[in-house]
Amino acid sequence: MINNASFLDSIINGIDDTVFIMNKDAFLLCNDATLELFDCCRTEIIGHHPLEFSPDKQANGALSSELANYYLSKVVEGENQEFNWIHQTKAKKTFRAYVKLKAIEINNEQNILAVVRDITEEYNNKTALEELNTRLEEQQELMQQSTERLFAKTQETIQQQDAIKRNENRLNAIYQGASDAIFVLGNNKILDCNNASLQLVACKKEQILGKTPLDFSPEKQINDELSGELLNYYFDKTKKGGVVSFDWLYKTYKNEIFYARVSLNATEINNKGNVIAIVRDITKEKLHKIELQNLNVELEEKQEELSQQNEELLVQSEELLRQRRLVEREREKATEASKSKSLFLASMSHEIRTPLNGIIGMLNLLKETPLNNEQSEFVDVIDVSSDSLLNIINDILDYSKIEANQLSIESIPINLRKIAEDVFKILEFKAEAKGLTLNLKIEDNVPYFYNSDPVRLKQILINYCNNAIKFTPKGSVSIRISLIKRYSKKTKLRFEVIDTGIGISKENQAKLFKEFSQVDNSVSRKFGGTGLGLAISMKLAALMGGEVGLLSEEGKGSMFWFTAILEELDSIIDEKETESYQVAEGLSILLVEDNLINQKVAVHTLQKNKHVVDIANDGEEGVKKYQKNKYDLILMDVQMPKMNGYEATIEIRKIEKDKGLKRIKIIAMTANAMKGEKERCLDLGMDDYISKPFKKEDLLRVL
Repeated sequence: MINNASFLDSIINGIDDTVFIMNKDAFLLCNDATLELFDCCRTEIIGHHPLEFSPDKQANGALSSELANYYLSKVVEGENQEFNWIHQTKAKKTFRAYVKLKAIEINNEQNILAVVRDITEEYNNKTALEELNTRLEEQQELMQQSTERLFAKTQETIQQQDAIKRNENRLNAIYQGASDAIFVLGNNKILDCNNASLQLVACKKEQILGKTPLDFSPEKQINDELSGELLNYYFDKTKKGGVVSFDWLYKTYKNEIFYARVSLNATEINNKGNVIAIVRDITKEKLHKIELQNLNVELEEKQEELSQQNEELLVQSEELLRQRRLVEREREKATEASKSKSLFLASMSHEIRTPLNGIIGMLNLLKETPLNNEQSEFVDVIDVSSDSLLNIINDILDYSKIEANQLSIESIPINLRKIAEDVFKILEFKAEAKGLTLNLKIEDNVPYFYNSDPVRLKQILINYCNNAIKFTPKGSVSIRISLIKRYSKKTKLRFEVIDTGIGISKENQAKLFKEFSQVDNSVSRKFGGTGLGLAISMKLAALMGGEVGLLSEEGKGSMFWFTAILEELDSIIDEKETESYQVAEGLSILLVEDNLINQKVAVHTLQKNKHVVDIANDGEEGVKKYQKNKYDLILMDVQMPKMNGYEATIEIRKIEKDKGLKRIKIIAMTANAMKGEKERCLDLGMDDYISKPFKKEDLLRVL
């Protein structure tokens, strides 16, 4: 598709004449000749009003603004305008110009094409010619008077004769020095001519005298009229009085054609009827005009072509619009499917986490009872199995968040050494149980204090270390943290987990870091796992501005690494900060929970810490008990029959507001771990949030 602006720009810049495109408010496009004419650069023209390049008044005394509005309105009405105009350059230097305006349409907007030609020299020549004619008439009158006096007074003195001679010489100097060709005609024959005439027809004077203008004209003129008939018409019109002006097609003595503008004026010389012909070569002007006409025709053809292309584009646009509607419908279907999937995952999260909360809760209570060695071993097996099951559920939920673009990274102050040491403490017992040595090395040039997400950093490191311990039968697992690059306020770190395990072949390395992918099915059967851990780690590293990778050789161990760009802190975090908290005792607590097992877990945990617990089996019962009794806080399950935890919280807050009661603390307990659940609970008026399954420490901490 041809772009209108660039196409017009390339055309008008090929024109020697000044050509520009404008609207009623400003110049839109111009060629280089425009810049030269107005003596300025393109930025000083484009976007500026044309009146900035005109004086306040024109030659006839009219205001330039009023006269310009008149011509522009005529052009808008469809009438082409041609007129002379006084322009001025950027430096306020005025010049006379011939202007032609024509309405054109570009990109469905009406604009104006302007052609401007500097006619200052032409105007000055015309003025000089008029002065010459005036002087010729004056001289003819003087000559006539002198002749009359000569015939009337035969006794003229030598002094008078000298004066006549001087006048003749002066007249001849003006005549010969004129820039336009001047022919003196009698009986349609050339009686005399000036020097400019010889240059015009490219011959000597003796080759001109006695000839007629037809000897220097082609047989026919531009309008296909015979030159002889047309010339006789102009001569007859001249002899009737006045000045006759017209354009004429001439030829030189060597038959080279050129265009001229002719002015015929009848006069008497020596009592004989003569005609003075003043001729100016306008070939360049005429060719420019013809070129402009051809350009207009070409522009019209291009506009027609563009119009057809626009119609084709309209058809294509309608087709694209139809396809877009189809895509939008498919997108809506995909969005609905994603919503359904999220709802399903939220529901499954609740359904799985609720019984798992009972298992982990009862297991923790069981650990606090007297057990023999065999029973302790059984409990430890159940503990490991429940942790594994919880990790699998968390991996699946994290993956679903990745698919829904809901996985996010927090930015809070962290102590990197403390995070690494926490990971070390978590995994040290697991490594020792397998007979492995666990090492931690942080390079000396690594700063400790950053803004980042401690949970997600631990998640990647624990995931890497768990895999390393899982696939290392003997030897060691090492954690190493090093600095790659330091920016102004950010630091790029590299985290490595190196093991002496079974290693991974080049072929199988390509399968890692993909969803639900393990080296082969035997790995899943032998070592367990969902195959999601590395894929989730890769997404988390990307969210922290980093990458993941591995180096491994079968039978010689592996090194899994990831990078992260962290914002370094100027201030130092107190390294003595601990996770300690003061355990509250003797609180009156309303537990709103529909699951009997979870009721027992919460009640036993709370009563062991000297709290008084009252139970409501659903939200409706919880609201009624709140109205009848006085509690210090409410533990509110979210998913319940009759009235859920959200509705119950809204109802309690409404009762507080209506009766002016003191706000009671409400802590949400939910098995839905999808993104936005905590925010939803807090937005509805709850004060805190605990996710199921929770351990005793988690529950006591929120109290």
